[in-house]
Amino acid sequence: MKKKIHVVALLLIVVFILLAVGVYIGTDLKSSILPLDEGWTVSMDGEELGTTSTDLSLRDICKDVKEGDTVILRMTLPETERTEYPAMLFRTRYCAYEIFLEGRLVCRGGYERLGKEKYVGKEYHLISLPEHFGGKEMEIHLMAEAAKDRQMVSDMYLGDYEDLENSFTHRMMLPLTIGAFLVVYGLFFFLVTLVVFVDLREFGVHGFAALLCFSMGVMLHLYLGLDALYMDTSNSTTFGYLAMWMVIPISMQMVYRIPGMLHTSYYRLVEALCDSVMAVTALLHFIGAVHFNDSIGMLFVVGAVSYVLVLLDFAYNRKQGELSSSAHIYLVAVVWCITWLLCSGVYLSMISRGAIRVTPTQSFAGIVGFCIGPMLFGYYMLVNYLFNATNSYAKEREYASLTRLAYSDGLTNLPNRSKLDAYLDQLEEKKMDYCIISMDVNGLKKVNDTYGHVAGDMLLKDFAGVLSEAMESVTEGICGRIGGDEFMIVLDRGGKEDKVLQKIDEGMEALNIKGEHPWTYSVASGSATRNECLKSTMTDIVHATYLLADQRMYEMKREQHGRMNHGQL
Repeated sequence: MKKKIHVVALLLIVVFILLAVGVYIGTDLKSSILPLDEGWTVSMDGEELGTTSTDLSLRDICKDVKEGDTVILRMTLPETERTEYPAMLFRTRYCAYEIFLEGRLVCRGGYERLGKEKYVGKEYHLISLPEHFGGKEMEIHLMAEAAKDRQMVSDMYLGDYEDLENSFTHRMMLPLTIGAFLVVYGLFFFLVTLVVFVDLREFGVHGFAALLCFSMGVMLHLYLGLDALYMDTSNSTTFGYLAMWMVIPISMQMVYRIPGMLHTSYYRLVEALCDSVMAVTALLHFIGAVHFNDSIGMLFVVGAVSYVLVLLDFAYNRKQGELSSSAHIYLVAVVWCITWLLCSGVYLSMISRGAIRVTPTQSFAGIVGFCIGPMLFGYYMLVNYLFNATNSYAKEREYASLTRLAYSDGLTNLPNRSKLDAYLDQLEEKKMDYCIISMDVNGLKKVNDTYGHVAGDMLLKDFAGVLSEAMESVTEGICGRIGGDEFMIVLDRGGKEDKVLQKIDEGMEALNIKGEHPWTYSVASGSATRNECLKSTMTDIVHATYLLADQRMYEMKREQHGRMNHGQL
């Protein structure tokens, strides 16, 4: 079963990746869209620094940019296919920008957020251009907010507004879909845990797993700038980093709350220190002292410490040999999650500092790689959900089977003596009036001796069917087989016993008229109510009521025997 669950979940992930890659490969840039990463003349403080080309990017040229410096990019815009709504798509990175066309200001942004009090992060911009822009000179003025990222502007395209928007959506389809899935998945299962899980420890691991899915989905959307498609992006970088910062504390809390885990003595101490460091760095960002992108190294340090701690805890619990399959899945998911976060962080930092140059194809590969972590974490959570669901279903079936064996009569499938006693005890606790009808099927021994025990079993089954049909005429009550040829009915309130007994007589009469068997169906019965036995000298009212009903049943049986020949059925 475990292998089947893994195979199903893995196939879903593989199909998902192939579909996303197929969408990307099948989406070419339309002829109206032109990339603008090359051909910019770069200058700063009146000094020309160079011209961007295939071998020389803006990051290579801007090596000595400091916070507050203004970099100017100039280009004569090329002629393109005539479009009704010309536009330009670009992404700024930790800088304010102004765009001029033939000396006329087209748009600006980010200047109001420069300084320590506010934060300029990474944002995508899709701006409209004048209809006749070909052959005109464009200038982009960039004022650096942080000196650590020299890219400043990237992903520049020129073309029709709608084409640019559609192209961006298709190019980002994989992270867009995975991020949306994780956000919805995380929120849904967090709400489910609030309703389903009463035990705080069990709620903790499921709740933190849901929060981790949510955080990874938010990070995927905001860090890659996908929120530009549907919301204001001025604070997207802040919340993207905040979601990234939350991954490690949530992972640590999740590991601590896995049922059955035996933690080392230092786990809580180191976990508290890691959580405190992450909280302090987040606080420093919001007060404007040290921004997230300047403290990324601290994320690596805390992540590495957490990674080692979780691995040691994992090894310690495996040595004890007490981990459940669900705990294994959760631990593997957390280990993978932190591994992905560290590797992705190192890779993105190297790109940001110019240590790695990325081509468009490599850029897509990087996006896929950045999506693999959240996607596989979602895979592990899906596996765990399927595993728990199948286990729960198997346990429910086993419980139902055991309950049936404990409280059901094997021959007639009616409730047995234990079920009837438990039902009566519940009524007695409520001090409710109830009626007990004791019944004895006539002639069972004669049928067994004459036609065999198979025929006797058939007699009992037929009577059980009549009894069940009769009970459909009342809404509150239960019937069952006590043993042998003895049956019992318990009605929650008295007054309906005559109606039930009449239905039983009618049912048996119908069987006798059919004449399918060589015996006659008849039953002796006696009834008693709880209120009749309240003045009994017996302390057990239930037993006193049953004895009174049984006594009346035997009186009726003696009357029946007096009226008929014992050899006839």
